[in-house]
Amino acid sequence: MAWKAVSNTWRLPFVTVLLALLAAGSIVAAVDVEAEYQRRVQALAPDDVDGHLQLAMWCRDQEAWALLRNECTHILRLDPEHEQAKLLLQLARTKLGQKKDETPPGTPPARDETAGGSRDFARVVSDEDIQTMRRIELGLGPADRVQVRFLTIPETTKAADVAFDRSGNVYVADEGNHRIQKFDSSGNFLTKWGSNGRGPGQFTFPYGVATSASGNVYVADSGNSRIEEFNSSGDFITQWGASGTSAGEFRVPRGIAVDRSDNVYVVDEANDRVQKFSPMSKIGKVAVTGPARVKQGKQASWKVRVENTGDGTATGVKLKVKGRGMGASLPIGDIPEEKSMSVMVRIKPRRIGRIKTTFKVTSANAGTKAIQKTIKVTSRQ
Repeated sequence: MAWKAVSNTWRLPFVTVLLALLAAGSIVAAVDVEAEYQRRVQALAPDDVDGHLQLAMWCRDQEAWALLRNECTHILRLDPEHEQAKLLLQLARTKLGQKKDETPPGTPPARDETAGGSRDFARVVSDEDIQTMRRIELGLGPADRVQVRFLTIPETTKAADVAFDRSGNVYVADEGNHRIQKFDSSGNFLTKWGSNGRGPGQFTFPYGVATSASGNVYVADSGNSRIEEFNSSGDFITQWGASGTSAGEFRVPRGIAVDRSDNVYVVDEANDRVQKFSPMSKIGKVAVTGPARVKQGKQASWKVRVENTGDGTATGVKLKVKGRGMGASLPIGDIPEEKSMSVMVRIKPRRIGRIKTTFKVTSANAGTKAIQKTIKVTSRQ
């Protein structure tokens, strides 16, 4: 899959500010960042998300990491899906030296299971931020209590990050062992992939992991200055990035997140920035034409047209139709860039009524798109 950088800014190095002050002849011995922060925050409305984002960026430029953390937390209380705030918060925590494998308060103690003279300790997958992030997701305040389920994995796993897919499966960035491990929602081991190296599917200290709506897994391969993409079974799809400071290059990529449009956000730690990437191949449009009224038990046909609005070939495109008493799935194939493809899907409805039916198109590399139709199914008599 091809990816392109759509933003590599969101930063203003402190040295730039310092040089500007020197050129203006107005350099001071020290800047009271805390006082200036208080002045700026008081001038903002509490619910001004854009204003607080700008203030968060100012805190980052001043390298005021504790203030940056406060601002990002405030933004996420207002907008739990704010990807920039999430990634800036990750940067702040990294700079403050908050380790992800510290045990959260209230975590059950590690089990000591002795067998055959060897000890097998368990440790918590989830990090210290789970309680806070769960409150943010639910729109709760810092004093509110939430239920958090803790999973345990073998002590040999050196977990740096975790991600969850829509089925509740857990993906662990096993940094010290240069691999990704996958568990089900109860903590049962499912599979693992990766080894130490530079080849496709290999890692050197994978620090961040995230999942997309379509189920693909993205890994921030920190030691190799790149991002790798896999399907949910661990099969390698693609990679991008190299060591450097230009757009699309990284110096220690760590935090990673994916939004609902499959845009990927990466904390480029040593470059002090967040980069955003969008898929060059994209399922942009899905159109469904066919009868709005059909007979129970009689075959009906709908035409589904899928358009690739990106700059690369959309591969492995599939269609899945799902509704109460009716469903089908069929492959569509590869769709070249800026081209469309149509298929006919034939279904025999089994239930009577107004059936909300979803026509969902997925691709191995171009995201997901769905459209819903209400189809009236009447008696065959």
